[in-house]
Amino acid sequence: KDVAKNNEGHGNLFGEVLGPEFKLKKFPEADQNQKLRWEKDLLRLYVSGFPLDPWKDKIMARNINIDRIYHDYADDFECSIAALMEKVKVTKTKKGDYMALVTVRDYSGVIEMAVFPKT
Repeated sequence: KDVAKNNEGHGNLFGEVLGPEFKLKKFPEADQNQKLRWEKDLLRLYVSGFPLDPWKDKIMARNINIDRIYHDYADDFECSIAALMEKVKVTKTKKGDYMALVTVRDYSGVIEMAVFPKT
């Protein structure tokens, strides 16, 4: 009872405070590709899926991925894989030709590779 008397006239931190009322406009839901772009931009990772998901069955059926290439094949092994290019850094070689360091990702992992000009 004493506490109640001492608190008379004091406001409540979370109650009875009236501020401006606002409502968000209705917008159509973003498609999966847009959600993935936002996740990657804001969180630096994918949460609701992976950009290669529409082709996942075909990719997995090929049974070749970054992990297998990295662990099971020689350095000069040539192949094609479905992967995302996450980062591309273009630079010049000593001869003045352009080359690139490319970071790619698939379902099994990430790898960085060097792409040289044809000579």
